[in-house]
Amino acid sequence: MEMKYRQELEALPDCPPRSCQPCERHAYRFVYAEIGDSRNFLPAAKRNPAREFDSDEARCFSHALSFFSTQVLAIAFFRRLRMRHRNVAKTVGTCLAVGNLNAADGVASVVREDGHFSFFEAMGVELSDRFQIVEVLVP
Repeated sequence: MEMKYRQELEALPDCPPRSCQPCERHAYRFVYAEIGDSRNFLPAAKRNPAREFDSDEARCFSHALSFFSTQVLAIAFFRRLRMRHRNVAKTVGTCLAVGNLNAADGVASVVREDGHFSFFEAMGVELSDRFQIVEVLVP
């Protein structure tokens, strides 16, 4: 499967990691109020190209999109994040969206205990067409 950001990924060791696999699942993601906003499905490395990372692993995962396995876990994560970083909504979005990821869309990391997983997109995939906002997190 050819990946988005292939050149950047190939420059990093084991990126995406071999443990990442195609998946078929509902996924939740923080987005801005307009689902078509170009920032909604852009990984951190592309949102802020000047950002410094302290390891190749962190640089690798900065090319993945962050998702959550359930709505409840995503909201809990957002609330914890917002307690530490009051203006986090300016960076990650003000709403929560849900959509389906298919095996041909890319590869996903293992879901962590807090529900988070990273998703490396395949070339040509456009996820914004398949996601819809289900909750406003910051009015």
